[in-house]
Amino acid sequence: MRVLLGTACLAAPRLSAESSWHVLRVPEFSVMSELSEKDTRAWAGEFSQFVEALREVVPVDPMGLPPLTVVLFAKPREFAPFRPLGSDGKPMDIAGFFSRHPTWAIIGLASRRNDAETRHVIFHEGVHWCLSRRSAEYPLWLNEGLAEVFSTFRIEDGKVRWGDPILGHIALLREAAPLPVGKLVAVTRDNPLYYAKHRIGIFYAESWILTHYLLFGGRPGARTDLAYYLGLLKSGTPPEKAFEQAFGTDYAGMDENLAQYARAGSCAVAIKDLPEGANAAGEFTEASPLVVEKTLETLAYSSGRVDVARAIAAESSRVRR
Repeated sequence: MRVLLGTACLAAPRLSAESSWHVLRVPEFSVMSELSEKDTRAWAGEFSQFVEALREVVPVDPMGLPPLTVVLFAKPREFAPFRPLGSDGKPMDIAGFFSRHPTWAIIGLASRRNDAETRHVIFHEGVHWCLSRRSAEYPLWLNEGLAEVFSTFRIEDGKVRWGDPILGHIALLREAAPLPVGKLVAVTRDNPLYYAKHRIGIFYAESWILTHYLLFGGRPGARTDLAYYLGLLKSGTPPEKAFEQAFGTDYAGMDENLAQYARAGSCAVAIKDLPEGANAAGEFTEASPLVVEKTLETLAYSSGRVDVARAIAAESSRVRR
């Protein structure tokens, strides 16, 4: 589960008539929203465009993904009861989270879709959702690197754009001792480098710049190179040999390339026409009380808020009486 820093005040879950929930279903996912139809479709349309843009770089089968439900709250205080608990047992100061499981996934959002940090979290985790059926094929650095590169996705002037520089990563790469590529590619999920300061640690910064370099650093056929690399790994080729065969240099050579890339101080970005076939043209209908209850219960359980899930069930029973 990935959470997003923000602010919210405690409130009780609302299931009464004062709440107005609707459901929008598009081919890739469904949205349960308190927002207006216009705002809900705007959010869903952009997320659909994001999925299509990612498909141009890595294989994604939208129909084969674990079902995703997005819950859009109109105000932060409505989301407050669903905030996960921190190590101190108190609700974390967050404004959204994305919870992924083998057979399903759910997003809870408390703020508008244009909030920069909200977008970063959702699109980062959106990449992991899109790759979930094939995540075992991707080394951790590439999985997180792609997630960071695509976390900057946005639609601007009728074009999709992704790959913008992440200033926090750039600052860290200039200040901290570099993590050699040979060590980066060997990091696994039980390594402290992976757990330290999610998305702002040196592992994430190095994964981001390496993936960005491979996609934008001047080598033609970046997508083919990545596919070749993954194919070599899958066939049992030793990681270092697969890296050199696919990307044309060994780990030490890539260390030099990345140092030059970081010093250059500028990053290319992808700016392309809107992908065809991505839209939010599904029917926007009023959500039934049962759908609202079950979806909010799922959201609460996903954030570890069993107390809230039970309160929702009790409130639902009271409303039905």
